[in-house]
Amino acid sequence: MSLSPDKDFRDVGTARKMSGKTYVLVLFVSENGQNGWTKADTRPVMDKIHKATNWISKKSKLYGVKNEFKVYSLGSKEQIKLKRIPQGPSQRNGTSDILREAMIAAGYDDGFDFFAYAKEKTSCDNCLVLIISNTKGKSFATPESRETYTKNVRTGCAPHQLESCLIFSKYNDGRNIAAPTIAHEILHLFGATDLYDNNASRDKQMGQHFPNSIMRRINYTFDKLELDPLTAYLTGLSNTYKDWYKKFVE
Repeated sequence: MSLSPDKDFRDVGTARKMSGKTYVLVLFVSENGQNGWTKADTRPVMDKIHKATNWISKKSKLYGVKNEFKVYSLGSKEQIKLKRIPQGPSQRNGTSDILREAMIAAGYDDGFDFFAYAKEKTSCDNCLVLIISNTKGKSFATPESRETYTKNVRTGCAPHQLESCLIFSKYNDGRNIAAPTIAHEILHLFGATDLYDNNASRDKQMGQHFPNSIMRRINYTFDKLELDPLTAYLTGLSNTYKDWYKKFVE
C-alpha cells in the first residue's frame, strides 16, 4: 500500500503501532481565569477513558493482538492552567504549543523527551497524551504524519514527536463527552482515518463498507460499534490489505 505522505500516520510518532503496552498520560487542564478541575470532576472522565482503552484492547484481541493501556493522570490536585484552549479542529493551529505548554505546566521539561522517560520507567511500546479541557468543544487528535517524520529525520530533529488528543468534557451542545469519542480520537493517533466525508457520494460508499465503524459513527455507548478491517490495517492490528482500501484513505 502506498499512501501520500500527508495521509500516512502509521508507525510514526509515539503512538506507532497498536500493540504491546501504551503509556497514556491524562492532563486535566483549564484556561487561566476559569475554574479548575476537582477530583470529583475528573472521576467520570477517567471512567470513560478506561472504558475507551478497555474497548480497544477487547477489539484488538479479535485480530490476535494484545494491547495493554496504562493510564496516569495529573491536574486535579495540581492545577494545570493554559493561556488559551482552542475549541475545535478549526482552531488547531498551535496545538503543538498547547501540548508543550501543558507538559511544562504539569512539571515536565517540554514533552518532546517524555516518550524516552516513559519508556525507561515503564518499558512501554507507545506513549500518548490526552489533554482534557473542562469546556465545550469538538475533540480532535494530533497525530504525526510520515511527511513530518521524514522531515524531522532529515533536519536532525527528534524523529518521533509526542502525539496527543485534545478532549473536551462536553460537546458543543452541552452533553457530556462519551467514551466512544475518546476511543475514536485515540485510534487516530495510531493511524486511523475518519470514515465519513462531506462529499455525499464518497460518504455513501463509506457507509456501505463501514456502517458501524467507530471511525464513522459515535454512539453514547459501544453497543454495535466495530473496529473495522481498514482501521485494523491502518493501526497495525492487521496485515490484511485490500486494493479498495486506498480510495478511503487518500
